[in-house]
Amino acid sequence: MKENIMVFNWLRTNRKKTIAGIFTASLAVTALLISLHDSTDASSIENVIDTNIADIETNLENEPNNGTKLALSSSPYDYIKAYKEYDNLVSLGNDALPYIEERIDASPGSGLVDYMLALAAEEIAKVDLKKSNFQWSTGDSFSRRWKSHLKEIPAKTKQIAESNNSEAAKNEELKELGTPAIPFILDEIEKGHQELLPAAVELIGDNNKPETLTSLSGVQDWVWKEKLTFKKLKQYVEKKQDL
Repeated sequence: MKENIMVFNWLRTNRKKTIAGIFTASLAVTALLISLHDSTDASSIENVIDTNIADIETNLENEPNNGTKLALSSSPYDYIKAYKEYDNLVSLGNDALPYIEERIDASPGSGLVDYMLALAAEEIAKVDLKKSNFQWSTGDSFSRRWKSHLKEIPAKTKQIAESNNSEAAKNEELKELGTPAIPFILDEIEKGHQELLPAAVELIGDNNKPETLTSLSGVQDWVWKEKLTFKKLKQYVEKKQDL
């Protein structure tokens, strides 16, 4: 009888260890798959960015020979309207922002291509830094202003959320911070500032309208899912805090 009990206890103990081992291994595999997925996505985004930058540079070199009206223009706004490559960059969304910034910083000088990249970053982020304290006139000056803007976002988001301003004023101020503020707005909503929901929804461009998120549990569930979506964007902004 004692031998049977000993065998049972041994099996139970080792069963727990086996289950724990399987669970740990499962977590490790999941983490590895996520890491590989993120790495693949990053590589793909970088390739798309570099390909389109190269195509823009080729187009600019060929403009004088093409004899088009565009060749006579020095306005970057004319070029971004004409070049599908610019639209290709913008379509990459928020995940492209760190790489666009890197390309601006890595390029020699600060010419037309850098200016177009800066405009693409602003369009993706839904900001217009020229209307704020962070005005810029070249790719290099944009990069400096952009870094300063990102650095201020966490503190500004918290300040706006905790202010005594009206809900409408809060949401307007948050929208001016652009998409890099999304994960921090979500944090504030999670803390109880549900009045900030309209800004988050508009910046995300989600199909969920504020009026459809009627219950607290529904809002919290939506916030949790969106926080996962914007995890990399949050990490990108947080890195600027050390500058």
